[in-house]
Amino acid sequence: HTSKSSILLNMKHRISEKCSNRIRNMKKKRKRRRKSESYFVDDDDLLLEIFVRIPDIQSIVRCGAVCKNWFSLIKSPDYYHKRIQFQSLPLPLSFTFIFKLKDYHGSRVVTEQFYEYLPEESKILHGFNSYQQSTYLNFLPWRKVRIFSTFNDLLLFSPDRHCVTRLMICNPLTRQWIELPRLPLALCQVDCGGFLCEPTLPLQHNKQQFKLDQYRYRVMLLYPDGPVIYDDYEGRTDYTALTFCSETGIWSTSSSSFPGDFDTQPMVACNGMLHCLEETMDMNYTVDRIIAMDPFRDANHPKFHRSIDLPLDCRMGINLSNVVRFRLGLVKERLRLSQLLPNESAGIGFVLKVWELNYNYVDDCNDNDGFSWTWTLVHNVEVKDRHKLRLFVIAFHPNNGNVIFLLRGYRHIYQYDIVEGKMKQVGKLPDEAKKSCYADLQVFTLVHPFWPTLLPSV
Repeated sequence: HTSKSSILLNMKHRISEKCSNRIRNMKKKRKRRRKSESYFVDDDDLLLEIFVRIPDIQSIVRCGAVCKNWFSLIKSPDYYHKRIQFQSLPLPLSFTFIFKLKDYHGSRVVTEQFYEYLPEESKILHGFNSYQQSTYLNFLPWRKVRIFSTFNDLLLFSPDRHCVTRLMICNPLTRQWIELPRLPLALCQVDCGGFLCEPTLPLQHNKQQFKLDQYRYRVMLLYPDGPVIYDDYEGRTDYTALTFCSETGIWSTSSSSFPGDFDTQPMVACNGMLHCLEETMDMNYTVDRIIAMDPFRDANHPKFHRSIDLPLDCRMGINLSNVVRFRLGLVKERLRLSQLLPNESAGIGFVLKVWELNYNYVDDCNDNDGFSWTWTLVHNVEVKDRHKLRLFVIAFHPNNGNVIFLLRGYRHIYQYDIVEGKMKQVGKLPDEAKKSCYADLQVFTLVHPFWPTLLPSV
């Protein structure tokens, strides 16, 4: 009996020891797994570093839908701060070109068609082909819209086809739009329009950098007051600037006279001002200077609008300084001007010059307009291109100062690397482009930040 009891007791000890070992092993595995999960999943600092490096917004949104913890991290001020710091690194931002073509019947504009071009780095952001027709704005309830300008990833447009009474600000990526207060009058002829934003708080104190209500902004439309007035054989045009102030929600007007006319290209917002090319009043449509308008100043301020002389080494004259020879645009938030001419000395090819405007030398007390800024020649090349089709600069690469986009003939879009001398076709406009004049081709550039600008209610 004693022997039998000892055997049972021994077996009990063995079973108990095995169970204890098994429980200890399970606890060790569970502890290692919990530690591993904590290191890879629950470590918020590591997750934030991963999130800020995700290149496209759609993937960020998908990550925010995984769990509540990830969603709260992506919506936290820490994420915004890290994202802003990460943006300060030289990383390329996605961008989109919107081309607007006008179809004429005689001298009357019959239709306006929009086409989009997306570079390779933007395909993942939008999720469709790099070039397609009339789909980018198809979420809007209006079949036809009139685009005036862009600022970063925002679009200024009107749903009115003829006389403008309404203006909208839209983010095509988030498919949000807001309507500004109704214009005080119907504008049946608007030569150009633009808008720009300024942060209301210093960058380091603003926890949510990507909401429009964190900015103050201005919207401006320019329209002629009447016919051209000729004094001493020189013409001038009286314009009225209609400006919307986001702080007051009120439209205001101011009148100015200019010796020329405004180019049909979109206004370029840079350094807190709106820039546009001014054409002479003769039939040669030569560019005379650049007009810079500061909508944040009072309309009666002497520097509400100022003139910027063209670069001294810019070639002037009939067919040389024609408006189609110039292009104004932005590269890394710096204003650039290009001039493309036929290479007359070689008989083939073209000559391309690109300048950048320096704002570092602005003396705000200096009233000598046109001499407060200086130009730097950044590119000057002669290219022996044997193709006979005409070339025009249509846009600058917003992130790469060595790359521009050209229109060859009426339809073919090329990307040209000035330093490497490489040119490749990246898109093609439809057959309808043959009916339009190059001077009427408008290109609107949208530059998408790592987090899209959110639109509040006005």
